[in-house]
Order: sequence, then C-alpha cells, then structure tokens
Amino acid sequence: MHLANDDLKRGSPQAMKVQDMVKKAKFACFFWPIFRGITLILASWGFISFLSEFLHGKSWGMGLPVFVVGTFALVAMTPPPDALPAPDGEVSEKSTKRRMPWLLIAHCVITGIGFNWACVFLAFSRRYAFFSPPVVGATACIMALYATVGLLVARLTGKNWRIALVVFAIAPTVLGGTLLRLRLFPW
Repeated sequence: MHLANDDLKRGSPQAMKVQDMVKKAKFACFFWPIFRGITLILASWGFISFLSEFLHGKSWGMGLPVFVVGTFALVAMTPPPDALPAPDGEVSEKSTKRRMPWLLIAHCVITGIGFNWACVFLAFSRRYAFFSPPVVGATACIMALYATVGLLVARLTGKNWRIALVVFAIAPTVLGGTLLRLRLFPW
C-alpha cells in the first residue's frame, strides 16, 4: 500500500497508520540490542556473585544459575555474524561485511578477567586482600600476556585484529576456568 503525500491528510486514519508504522520501525531496531545488553549485565552480575561465593567457600546460591542461564541466553540471542539488515533487499558493501558479536566478546573478557583474578588471589593463598596491589598487578600482567599472545597470533595469521581480539577474549576464560576447575591452587 503506497500512498502519495497528497493522499495523506494530517489526522486522517491512513496518515495515523503510516505514522504508527514509521514509529514502530524506528524503535524496533533498538529492542534486541537493549535486551542483549540487559542480558549481559545480568550474566555479569551472576558471574560476580558466583565468583564471590566460590572464593569465600559459601554455597553458590543464585549466582551460578543466573550466570549459566544468562550466558546461554546471550549466545542464543546473538545474531549470526553475516546477518546485517539490507534495506529493500539491496546488497551493498556494508551488508556483506561480517559483524563481530561484541556482547559475547565483552562477556568473555569479563569472565576471563574474573577467572584470572580469582586464580591470582588463590595463588597468593589469600594472604592479600582481593583488591590489593599485588593481586591487581599480577592480574594486569597476566592480561597483558594474553594481549601479547593475541597480537602474536594475529601477526602470524595475516595481521587480522579480529583474531587478536578473539584470542584475547577466549584464552583467559578457557585457561582461568580450567585452572579453577582443576583446583591447582593451595586452598
């Protein structure tokens, strides 16, 4: 239904319908990114709660279920990297580029930093406070090492910064989570 501007009179039912459709289309593009952002915040809260309960030896409470459900929801809601909306079926250069799943990468970085922070805290046998300079410094050095490894991998595979970012996001999560799971620290 295509209407010319002359056919639409201000306040007419047809004009109101067109205005409603324009408003819905305008704000519909904000729903999923905001919902994914809220899911990231809830998953991060669950992770921090779980990590706090894990380090203090308490029962895990609601932290772990919120973290797991939030992580799975974030993965399920992430669109495929090549799913860019093209207006009216047009194929442009922008619509053929691959998109990075930024919220998943942010979630992996947050989880990786948390796991490594807990590993450093436990490696010091809880002699220092959780936010003490030795724990913060050692965690920063470990994260700098991960960034260096990511840049080295990117350099060896063709100077692609996206590979460095993925390595920096996934390596701390995998290695820190594995160390915590295997309980390789004196408790």
